[in-house]
Amino acid sequence: MYVTSISHLDHHEPHLTVQMTATEAGYIAQLIGGFNSETDPVAIRRNDPAAHRIGSEIYDSITGEFFNRLYEDGVKDFLRGKSMR
Repeated sequence: MYVTSISHLDHHEPHLTVQMTATEAGYIAQLIGGFNSETDPVAIRRNDPAAHRIGSEIYDSITGEFFNRLYEDGVKDFLRGKSMR
C-alpha cells in the first residue's frame, strides 16, 4: 500500500490518497466489516459510538465501488478465491 498524495484541505486532519492491491483492500474490508459501534476502535478511542460511521463508510466504499461490481458475493467471494464475474 502506498500513500500517493497528502492534502490539507481540512484544518482538522489531512486527506490521503492511497494506492493498494485488491488483497490489501480485501483485508481492510474484512477487518472493518467485523466491527460494530461497541467494538470499533475509533468509536472506543473517541468515546463516541457514532464514530463507527467512519469504518462503515470505508467498508461501503471498498465493497460497493470495487468488490460488489466484480464478484457475485462481493468481498466474501474475493477472499474465498473465486473468479470474477
